[in-house]
Amino acid sequence: MTFRKMVPCFIRSYQDAIHELNKSIKLSNYLTPSNPRLLKEQRYGLSAVYCSAVGIEDQQLRDLHVIHVTGSKGKGSVCSMIENVLQKSGFRTGFLSSPHLINVEERIRINGRPISRDHFASLFWDVHGTLLEFTKTSINIPMPSFLHYIFVMACKAFVDEKVDVGIFEVGIGGRYDHTNIFKDPYVTVVTSLALEHTNILGNTIAEIAWAKAGIFKTGSIALVSHGQSDEAMHKFVEEAELVKCPLYVAPTLDSLLTTENMTEPFKDIFDNMNTIPNSQLLNLALSLTTINYWFAKLHGTTNNDNVTNIGLQPTSEWKPSSTVLFNALSARWPGRWQIVIRKNITYYLDGAHTVESLQV
Repeated sequence: MTFRKMVPCFIRSYQDAIHELNKSIKLSNYLTPSNPRLLKEQRYGLSAVYCSAVGIEDQQLRDLHVIHVTGSKGKGSVCSMIENVLQKSGFRTGFLSSPHLINVEERIRINGRPISRDHFASLFWDVHGTLLEFTKTSINIPMPSFLHYIFVMACKAFVDEKVDVGIFEVGIGGRYDHTNIFKDPYVTVVTSLALEHTNILGNTIAEIAWAKAGIFKTGSIALVSHGQSDEAMHKFVEEAELVKCPLYVAPTLDSLLTTENMTEPFKDIFDNMNTIPNSQLLNLALSLTTINYWFAKLHGTTNNDNVTNIGLQPTSEWKPSSTVLFNALSARWPGRWQIVIRKNITYYLDGAHTVESLQV
């Protein structure tokens, strides 16, 4: 049921919005996976209810041509590369990231830039006012948690701004994440895996892979990074066959490079690729492959309805142009493999949260 009554909203400041938003932070939202029904209801189930309540329809979500990205490492980097390439290709982009580095409005980006504080405040008070009235007249529907607020605000911003593509980074896991409401995203993506959030996702790579594969959807394209473990791949193939979608493994970056796409006018940046860590090269290959399949889906050149195109599929022979490769390489994502030089000191800044990321 849509509850889109315009609620009177006095002009409230950005700081007031942050104060009210921070009151919604509840650690209890990160439930253990012991009760799937409760997880579904309290995480993405509520996201769908809230989106409907603020007037966002299923077709409007479909029109976002969603790229949904999960994984343990490199999600933000992959998303930022995709964002930069598609924006430079003339598409209007929306990108929801998690977490923010300094200010919360960084999480919601339109055309490569965080929304303004005024825009953030306006979105928050609109969503807050509508849901305040909605929950008063609804049975067993609480006010949103912090992550629900941000997700609904991002969806509203992307719909209002009529973006051509919505890039959504999963918060934790995937299967029960608050972002997992999309019925038919264009491409679902899994980056490299590692043991992380084990109290929530499980203690093995297989369990974590099962949680991540929960974003695969019928008829959508599922794509995973190169070099996944056998136990992870087993879960990915199993889930793709279960939901009836094609599954692709991104190739190595070397297989995407040619003498044609490593030429001028971008030769200088290509010559410096040997300074990029292997993990980022994996992310680069994954982002480029995602873009290829997103374009194929957009132009209707996929064949997902064929029963033979379910489960693990051979990788495309596509090669990126030098412009696409350059735009992916020139994406900037602060706090993720960021090098800052001040006087005689070089700082390496990265929001690593796994042992593997620290070892890079």
